[in-house]
Amino acid sequence: MPEPTVVSVGRTAFKVRLLGADTFPTALATNMAITSTEHEVTVAFYEALLPMGPEAMADTKEVPARCVARIVIPAGRFKEIADLWRRVSDQRDLAHQPSDKTGEPK
Repeated sequence: MPEPTVVSVGRTAFKVRLLGADTFPTALATNMAITSTEHEVTVAFYEALLPMGPEAMADTKEVPARCVARIVIPAGRFKEIADLWRRVSDQRDLAHQPSDKTGEPK
């Protein structure tokens, strides 16, 4: 379980202990939609429900996508969370680039 993190709200700071991520069901998110209002940003993740078999795939023009998670983020925290996603993405890109010398990932 992750260590508690400190969160500040106004002049008050308190620890937040994250619970339940290890028991929460996992789903494959193949698509994402982001909407925003003045006070919040909503990120919805979807799993495309693909038909099985090459014959079914050949004739398919559209498939449904089931919402597997929906997250509402206060507008004031969205940039912080988006920056975190960007940092993780950049770290993954660097970790999976082949090195100049060996051709193996760094």
